[in-house]
Amino acid sequence: PLPPTRAFSLKLYTSDRRAWHLAATVARLRAAASRAPHLVSPPSGAAVFPTRRRRWCVLRSPHIDKKSRENFVMETRVRGVRWAVDGCGGV
Repeated sequence: PLPPTRAFSLKLYTSDRRAWHLAATVARLRAAASRAPHLVSPPSGAAVFPTRRRRWCVLRSPHIDKKSRENFVMETRVRGVRWAVDGCGGV
C-alpha cells in the first residue's frame, strides 16, 4: 500500500503596501518546492485572502480640541500556498 499523503499549507502575511514583495516571495517558494523530490503534487497558486484593515483615530492635541483628529489605517495582506507531501520523506 502507498504511504498516506499529507497536505502542507503556508500563510504569508505582510503589511507592506507593495504587493509585489508578497508575490515574489510566493513565486520563490513555489520554485523551491517544485524542485523538492518528496512532493506528490506541485504547489498550488497563491490563494488570496481578504485584506484586513485596522483603523484608529488619534487626537492631534492633548488639550481640549477634540475636533482635530488624525486617522490611521494599517492593512495586512495575506496569501496562502498549499501542496501535498508524501508520508515517507522530508518535511
